[in-house]
Amino acid sequence: MHAFTTLAMGFLNPFLLWGLLFAGIPLLIQWLHRRKYTERVWAAMRFLKRATESQTRRLRMESLLLLCVRTAVLLLAALAVAQPILESSGLLPSGETATHTLIVLDMSLSMQARVDGITVAERARQAVRSIVEDGSTGDSYQLVTVAAKPEVVIRQPSFSPDDVLTEIDRLVLKDSFGDVPAALIEAAELIEHFQTSGRQRTVIASDFQRTNWEFDDSGIREHTQQALDRIAARSEIILIPLETQDVSNVSVLDAEVETPFTTISTPITIMAHVRNHGREALPGHRVQLVENDRILATENVDLPSSGEVSVPFVTQWSEAGSHALEIRTGQDALLPDNHHWLTVNVKHELSVLLVNGRPATEPLSGASDFVEVALRPSLTSETDALTRLRTSWDIAPTVINEAALINTNLADYDCVFLCNVPFLSDDEVKRLEGFVRAGGGLVIGLGEQVLLDQYSRQLSQNGDGLMPVQLTQVTETPDEESEPFHFAEPVIDHLITRPFIGNPQSGLTTANVYRFVETRMASDSGARIILSYAQGSPAIIEHAYGSGRVLLITTSLDDRWGSWALWPSFLPMMHQTVEYAVAGASSRTAIVGHPITLEFPNRDDLPQTLTLTAPDGRIRQVRTVTEQDSISMTIDDLEQCGAYSLEVTPTDMEHLVVNVDPRESDLRQYRESDLSSSVLGSVGFRMLGAVGGDESTAIVARSTSGIWRWLLVVVLTLLLVEQVMAWNARYGLMALVSSPFLITTLMWRPTVFASMLLLAAIGFSVWSWRIRST
Repeated sequence: MHAFTTLAMGFLNPFLLWGLLFAGIPLLIQWLHRRKYTERVWAAMRFLKRATESQTRRLRMESLLLLCVRTAVLLLAALAVAQPILESSGLLPSGETATHTLIVLDMSLSMQARVDGITVAERARQAVRSIVEDGSTGDSYQLVTVAAKPEVVIRQPSFSPDDVLTEIDRLVLKDSFGDVPAALIEAAELIEHFQTSGRQRTVIASDFQRTNWEFDDSGIREHTQQALDRIAARSEIILIPLETQDVSNVSVLDAEVETPFTTISTPITIMAHVRNHGREALPGHRVQLVENDRILATENVDLPSSGEVSVPFVTQWSEAGSHALEIRTGQDALLPDNHHWLTVNVKHELSVLLVNGRPATEPLSGASDFVEVALRPSLTSETDALTRLRTSWDIAPTVINEAALINTNLADYDCVFLCNVPFLSDDEVKRLEGFVRAGGGLVIGLGEQVLLDQYSRQLSQNGDGLMPVQLTQVTETPDEESEPFHFAEPVIDHLITRPFIGNPQSGLTTANVYRFVETRMASDSGARIILSYAQGSPAIIEHAYGSGRVLLITTSLDDRWGSWALWPSFLPMMHQTVEYAVAGASSRTAIVGHPITLEFPNRDDLPQTLTLTAPDGRIRQVRTVTEQDSISMTIDDLEQCGAYSLEVTPTDMEHLVVNVDPRESDLRQYRESDLSSSVLGSVGFRMLGAVGGDESTAIVARSTSGIWRWLLVVVLTLLLVEQVMAWNARYGLMALVSSPFLITTLMWRPTVFASMLLLAAIGFSVWSWRIRST
């Protein structure tokens, strides 16, 4: 189907056309410096006049030519900065030869936004359908979608418009982030492998969301630029932008639980973060906490324009198990980001294993006795409020001697304390590594029996172990009369230290420490200091290992190295430590389009394949991999947001949740002028924008395919010509005649142009030197 096309020219920056007035500057200078003659009659004048008439005509012509070049430089420079564009009515122009079209169609989450009752994706689908329907016989098509994992829908060029239209209609929108660089790399591969003598074009239909098309990482930007260069070298790039700029959207950015573990009838706080991406404030916006479509709590909040609000919810459970919660807001233009899921594990009690490195028969003489009392205290009417708050958990500590560690089933426990254990065997370290990797918590307390070199070697494992630090030496006070060490005031807002920040009455900074172990760790070890001593040495260090967490306390957990175990801050600190250490096992959250790896302690009743149920009810099997004392599984193809159920055993059901990427909620998009200055501007493109209300039949094509860049190249070439012409008119004329060749070379072969310019500069220098020497 052939259509006539009407062309018109416009400018992206028309106000810069005032720069055309500068073109009069050379004329003004020429007029102000015009030569004034004084006639004097003398006998030899007629002979001189005849001799100079031809010379005068030549000089006048050279001056006029130089004036024209200087005027053209200013005119073209003014036009270039105004960025001229070509507009044509009708769809893409079709020629007599067959055209190959590579369609890159955005199927990311933001394309689900509704504008005037229709999704942006549907408008994009209609636009690319029109391109296919208006094609000619012999035209071919390929199709790529933009998502977290770009999909090549039509790899081999299809010459059947009906088949292409069918594939376009069958495309399913994704809840994922749009990986533009990966999609463009796929498109470059496709366009390079298809050989044709006809016209080729690459059509990109997208909302051109800023978060998708902005590349802060220089490496990603470079790869994207290279892919675009490869596409532009073989085809014309045509953009179809879909407007979403004025759409209002509210999203649940994130939600965090006070602690991912809790026990029955223990209240916990869930903090939701809701953002208004629109320009208008939304008073009384409804936010709900939901479980299994049952509303647990509702809050009405005032959302400021382009602002964020934190919404707290408090809830509790009467049944143990894995619970999937949903934060839900009211409906708007983009529905999927109105939901955010999270998981909470409710237990009857937390099982803590205390490994006693120094057993004793006397009360509070063993290395783990103070920790045991802190985790299971006897409350009285005189117990302070902070202690009562932190002991509201049901914690069941179990004490064993160090010799029993090798035969203990660690999968029965949530957290393990090593209290002044002298050394660890290779088998014990491997079992602890498997336990932590599967999500368990490990707390290491030091003491006088610990062999520092052995611990450093076994725990660090050259930086890949449970705790990548070196235990260097024991630091102690010189004598009993010397000032003891004290903990510094906590400055990091961490779950362990949070109750003590700004609370001098807690007794943390007044506890006396007489000995502790100095540590050394690399800056890139991944370990983090949670609490320090007043003189700067680390007191508590944490390190994430697999799905679990490891905490190193550099002093003892009894009264041998200080009085901290007798201080009021010790009990709540131990509870905070357990709470934080066991939280790693609850990390069951993924982003749509990204895989998630889950690990569990190895048990005899675990099957080789587990059953995973998606939010829409689809079921699939996931194969497990046994690794030492844990089993792991990697689940990919998570293309749907929501709560998934994983059947570990017939009586053990775990939940994992998949949320949308919050970057997709920001619907701000690139304007036409912004795209010209982005990575797309360097390769040139034609812009297709809707006219009126019918996008499928009325499309205006705006070509920004490098007109302004050609003008700048011409300006650069004329500047060089002007310099040569001002120096020597004959050489300048030769340069002016050869300027089309120079312009073409500079645009398409910049390396060749630079080499020619270098050779010319060298030649000119040699020639000038020879002239001066003679």
